[in-house]
Amino acid sequence: MICVFQGDIELTYAEALWDHITMDVEELAFRAQDLIEVLDSADRDWWYGAIDDHEGWFPAAFVRVSTDCS
Repeated sequence: MICVFQGDIELTYAEALWDHITMDVEELAFRAQDLIEVLDSADRDWWYGAIDDHEGWFPAAFVRVSTDCS
């Protein structure tokens, strides 16, 4: 996970490890190495995020996670 500070707001990004191809309109499709802005990571398995102007759910296991956001 990559943390970026924009003013007082912390933006969190995760790097995709694998492609996620989906036909479900509620899921976010992406390719390996895409950076996804993580908007909701409350669920352990499915996170909500955005790439450009597209938003949707994606499997948390498909992204690279780091615990250091300082």
